[in-house]
Amino acid sequence: MPGCVGSQNSDESNFVFLRSPVPCLKPIWQSFIGNVYEVLRKVTIMKCPNSPRFSHGLIHAFLILAFFAVTGSTALSQSGSSLIEPFDSGSLIIAMDNDKQGKGSGCNNSEAFNLRAYGLAVRLLYANVPLKWVIANKTTKDATDMTVNATRITGSNCQNGGTNTAFSGGPLVIPAEYASAATPVINAFNNEILGLDNDVRVYQANASFVAPVRYTLTHKPKIAVGPDGGGFGSGIYQELFDRAKLRDAANNPYYDNVDNIIISPDSCYTIAAQAHASSTAINFINIYRQFAESGGNLLLQCYSVDVFENEPIYGRFQTTLGWTVYGTNDDTAVNTTLAYPNPGMPFNQFIGILADTDGRVTEYSLANNSAFQNGTLVAATNTGGQNANKIVASVSRIGSSTAGGNVFELGGHAYNRITGGNNNTEIGRLNGERMALNSILVPATRPGCGLSIPSVKAFKVVRMSFDSNGNGLPNFGDRVEWELKYINDSNVDISNFQVSDPLDSKLIYYPSLIVTATSGSTATPNPAYNGTSVTQMLASGALLKAGGMITIKVKTVVNGFGTILNQGTGTGTGIPGGGVKTDTADNTTSGTVAGYPIGCGTNGGCLSQVAYQTTSNQDPTGIDLGTAPSAGPANVQGRVVDATGRGIGRAMLTLQNANNGTVWTVISNSFGYFTFTEIPSGEFYVLTVQSKGHAFSSNSYAFELNDNIAGLAFVADSPSAPTYVPSATGTNSKSTPSAPLSRSKQRP
Repeated sequence: MPGCVGSQNSDESNFVFLRSPVPCLKPIWQSFIGNVYEVLRKVTIMKCPNSPRFSHGLIHAFLILAFFAVTGSTALSQSGSSLIEPFDSGSLIIAMDNDKQGKGSGCNNSEAFNLRAYGLAVRLLYANVPLKWVIANKTTKDATDMTVNATRITGSNCQNGGTNTAFSGGPLVIPAEYASAATPVINAFNNEILGLDNDVRVYQANASFVAPVRYTLTHKPKIAVGPDGGGFGSGIYQELFDRAKLRDAANNPYYDNVDNIIISPDSCYTIAAQAHASSTAINFINIYRQFAESGGNLLLQCYSVDVFENEPIYGRFQTTLGWTVYGTNDDTAVNTTLAYPNPGMPFNQFIGILADTDGRVTEYSLANNSAFQNGTLVAATNTGGQNANKIVASVSRIGSSTAGGNVFELGGHAYNRITGGNNNTEIGRLNGERMALNSILVPATRPGCGLSIPSVKAFKVVRMSFDSNGNGLPNFGDRVEWELKYINDSNVDISNFQVSDPLDSKLIYYPSLIVTATSGSTATPNPAYNGTSVTQMLASGALLKAGGMITIKVKTVVNGFGTILNQGTGTGTGIPGGGVKTDTADNTTSGTVAGYPIGCGTNGGCLSQVAYQTTSNQDPTGIDLGTAPSAGPANVQGRVVDATGRGIGRAMLTLQNANNGTVWTVISNSFGYFTFTEIPSGEFYVLTVQSKGHAFSSNSYAFELNDNIAGLAFVADSPSAPTYVPSATGTNSKSTPSAPLSRSKQRP
């Protein structure tokens, strides 16, 4: 039997035409697919085997079956939840509610909400300043997201904040560690705006606080605006994005006007937007699907909802069998009160009502026998009677990327247009536009496009390296090892990576650095590092790969008393000027970042950091050396004996101050006893023995002298070659060398 091939049917030009030959499908197929065949038969013209023409409608139906057989229904929930995160005093907050970012009490804004807040957010992301999108797990859309002791620092003199300033509408928080990098960007952005009243209002936290974070924004929004049209006007998104000031400092837009053919799975856009599908859009729906499945987001509005969702092969982003659509042209637009069944959804972050607006598609509902799929959630829906099932906005998610794959659908053509619809107020219209702007802030994944902020997490632990008295705590003269971990928790490689770690004056560097790197990262120690005049730990050219970790271990000798705080700072390409500071960790610190443990892991022995850990994510790592002893002198006593325990006389004992090099000598008496008297306390010393005719496998002690020491014992293990020993003097003999003892020789 000859194969059936598809040919274009002029009556069905809205369907994608497939030129690949396929086997002829006979009615026996009905026994395999059951009732589905009845649907196929209604849309199929069968002229097989005698005809070379085969309706591509049947090919579409065949591919629907193949598509679901291979991929299934990827139900990825959109509900999500926010997690509580701590923020330090000094964090900055972009208000997103109508009072503090609009015509609040005493404010003279020209709009009920300043859409430029979105432009500032995008400008900051392009300046490599990450944002925390705070959204409470709330039961009503307009509920408070967080309460902060905050003061307004930009914008007109109104809504100045205070002790319990409530923020709603999905505020955006700039963590304190990025405030210094964000401030010049904020000031420059507002300086470009005519009139102080239209500046974006930013607040500064006066105290630490916690807030529910839905997303950490590290993507740089780049929007592909597809062709639009229809009888309701064009240029919808371009006009909106310009009013929201989605442009860089040189006035270049963060969006491109594109033809549908430009879109591909690898397109370097974070979101593709279709305000009103063009006549050819249906031929590219598969490409848009691939774009979303690969980590991009998709915004469909008005007629695009109908065209994309009701295409049976590559559409169906939110439903199994499509929507029934309603619009102004059908005289079926619905004007009722709206409900928001998923108030914590990012798409729904606005305050107040959503306007009714006109358009080819203003509302939609499930078609006969259709059902939600791909985790679809309704954002806004009509209420009351027969209209209760008519949806205005909804969201689903397709694909399996770590971020992206969100499909936003929104009824209504242009929300900035004043119409006679119910709730068509200024704030209602702005809220419709805010839904579109909210969609561009939802994270996307676009590897290799340079549209991500490097995300580096840094941690530091400290362990005992040499414990002179075995008490497990750092004392004067002990060695401690500090371990720094820098983890790249993003999909962006960081070149020219460097870590600076200046040492406290109570620490002396003990060479050498140990540096390791994983996952393709490359780093070597800086041989010139000394912790004082040279604090850069890595040789130039280090690379911290995406998903990689660089670990640095540095040993130091304790040379003081009191509390020592130590912290490293990482810098590199794409990291804001302030750098990434280490956060302290210990044996109790659990969890991983990019698969790497952030605490001590299996290599225990870390000193506790309980006294130094706060809610901050950049606490320095500390050790407590106690209080310096009194300055009174002390004595050092001991005995020199042979292997049988008999005292060895005329052995020479040498005591040297490791800090200033001062040396005392004494000769043991005939019973082997020796005494050093009136030795300054509070210093670190090294005591050695030498005896004619004897050898000592352990011939030295190193210790901090804080009080009298007695009972030190040197035991000879074998005779040695004759050694000259001066005659006993009976008293300390003191000398001061020209240079101190080398610190590298203080320990065995």
